[in-house]
Amino acid sequence: MNPSSKIYSLQANQPVLLNDSETLWIVQSGTLAVFATRVKNSLPKEHRRYLFHVNAGEALLPELIAQSQWSFVAIAIEPTQLCQMSMVDLVKGIAAADSQAIEFLEGWVNHLGQSLSAQQTVLTTPLNLVQTLGRDFSLSPGETLQWRQQTLLWMKLQQSNTHWMGVEELTLNSTSPAFPLTRDMWLEAEDAVIGEMLPTADLENFEELLAGLASLHTCFFRYFSLLTNKETEAEFRQFQEREQFNQQVIEGALSDLATVLQPQQEAIFSQEGPPLLVAFGAVGRSLGIEIRPPAEDLNSIKDPVAAIAQA
Repeated sequence: MNPSSKIYSLQANQPVLLNDSETLWIVQSGTLAVFATRVKNSLPKEHRRYLFHVNAGEALLPELIAQSQWSFVAIAIEPTQLCQMSMVDLVKGIAAADSQAIEFLEGWVNHLGQSLSAQQTVLTTPLNLVQTLGRDFSLSPGETLQWRQQTLLWMKLQQSNTHWMGVEELTLNSTSPAFPLTRDMWLEAEDAVIGEMLPTADLENFEELLAGLASLHTCFFRYFSLLTNKETEAEFRQFQEREQFNQQVIEGALSDLATVLQPQQEAIFSQEGPPLLVAFGAVGRSLGIEIRPPAEDLNSIKDPVAAIAQA
């Protein structure tokens, strides 16, 4: 491989947008956090989603999709030094079985896979898991394939359709390039599937390697776009539920207040007037009986008790 001898220095919080499809960055020292971000006119938007960290000795691969609405952005966590290398040289190194070139590529793909499993929200859950240890594999409709080994493998389908991460919109079939799979990724068969798994060094067409990596990036960003939509919908539902709960609390409080105030309003006549009427009013309230004042003046009535009872 032929990395550039020119060193680029970054200060903490300084970003690097990984949107040059012909160039990758090799971390010489320091640490960077990698995010997925929406872009407009080749500039990142404010909202971004954290994916993973990279350290010295690892590589930052670029976005390979032309005119994509998403890209990767790396932000230095501390003073960091980088150097550049062309993607052509990376592929040549892999073709020559250069272990460092293979490590750069596989390290990046493994980071992407780990970022999927680290998300709190998921779109689907794998069911009917089938594990394969050999090169060839087959799946029945509805079965899911998950590679449990640490080694990254490239899947080449010979027949039928599969859905990456079980998402119907993310379809891979026999026309798709060899597709990288890590232990954190899985496939769901739409119908009977036949395919093979290849290590990176066994790929015959290394142009297909870049096509497969671009396909992974496409699926990856589409997955996170759907994930963002799902989270937004969930947040809106939670907002509606909170508003409904708050409204119920307010209505309940007003109802309780009305219940307390109503007897007081009805008891106004019993709280005012001669002492005898006030006393009867207090007894009536304790028994749940409404006491009304008589029409006549109590001071002019011979039997005020009878008059109150009749009222």
